Order: sequence, then structure tokens, then C-alpha cells
Amino acid sequence: MEITKFLEILHDKKFMDYRKMSNKYSDTFQEYLDTLSMFYKKLPLEDAQGNFMVFLEEPLKIQTSTLRTLFQNQSDLYSKKSLETEIIATSAIENIDFSRDSVRSILSGQASKNEEERRIEGLKKGLEFISDPGNKITEENLYKLYKMVIGKYLDEENQLKEGNLYRHDSVYVVGTKVEHTGISYKQVPSYMKSLVKYINQKDDILIWSLSSGHIK
Repeated sequence: MEITKFLEILHDKKFMDYRKMSNKYSDTFQEYLDTLSMFYKKLPLEDAQGNFMVFLEEPLKIQTSTLRTLFQNQSDLYSKKSLETEIIATSAIENIDFSRDSVRSILSGQASKNEEERRIEGLKKGLEFISDPGNKITEENLYKLYKMVIGKYLDEENQLKEGNLYRHDSVYVVGTKVEHTGISYKQVPSYMKSLVKYINQKDDILIWSLSSGHIK
């Protein structure tokens, strides 16, 4: 493939939107993907189809102003504000609408007064749990986190079965239609073991961004 065309596609602002890219560069996009695959690095992780996941290394771009912010001492007020925003945002993803007053009440150390605030308290404990360097990423700790944050607030029929670390049924992402189907619950334990092992291994791999391609 001509290097000028390859670089043009690579630096396109819509680089990660493969659908738009394939339409825009319909004549050369497949050749571009074939060329790009030479730069992929394979991960020891499989996707739902059993194909190895891959990533592309890219230089990390951080502005000087961002670095200054990161190296500043963070005040307690800043930490609480970040925690408040995280709880609100996490809940919004699940279509749960917590009031900021309730979140602030729990973060200030007040006792929970209702079901909503008990759920907020669970999220607070969960964030504190993962912030503790002593709590390593293990399957057992992930289960503890589940129980702490959401497990005890679910209806019995939606809770994990006794002795199970993971779900025992199918899951879907639904919009106006089924947008995505999760992998079979039978595959989850082995996939999680691979993921936890990968997270805890020590190597020189630095992942700046994951590509959506796969190695067959």
C-alpha cells in the first residue's frame, strides 16, 4: 500500500470509527487493515469468538498543564468532589438517579436514612475498597466488591447463586433492539481467570489504546 495513503487513513480524525472509515476509503480500506495488522501486538486474552485481542501502541500525549495538575497535592475537598461525581456518574449508567444531597450526606459521614442512601453507602465502600493498595485484583476480591456494592441490594432472583463468583444466565445490552449479547455464562469463569492473570502479570507491555481488530 502506498505510504501516503496509509498515513492519510491512519491520521484521519475518524480513525476508530471503522464503519465511517470503510465508507470514506472504500477502495483502499481493506488493504489498509491488512497493512495495519503488521503492527498489532497480540494479547493473551480472547474475545467472545475465541480470537486473540490485539492492540496498537501509540505515543502517550499529555499536556503540560495536565501534568502540573496530576502532581499537585489533592485536597480533601477535591477528593470528596471527585467521589461525589463518580457515584453520580456510575449510577446514571445504570439508570439510577441519586440526589446529590443524599450523596453528600453519606460522604460527610451521616448515617443512611433510606434505601437510596444505603446504596450510595455501598458505592462509597466499594470505591474505598478499590482505592486501598492492599486489595489486589483477584477473583475473590471482585466477588467481595460485588457483595459490598450491589449484591445485597438486588432482588433474590437477580443475585448470584450461592457458591458462584459470576452470573448464571444470559445478559443483553438493549436499546430499541438487542445491541449486544454477552458471552455465555459458561465461558465467564475461564475468561475472568485469564483476565485476572493478565492484569497481575509483570511485563513490558504498555497499552495506550486497544484496537477493535482481532487475530484469527
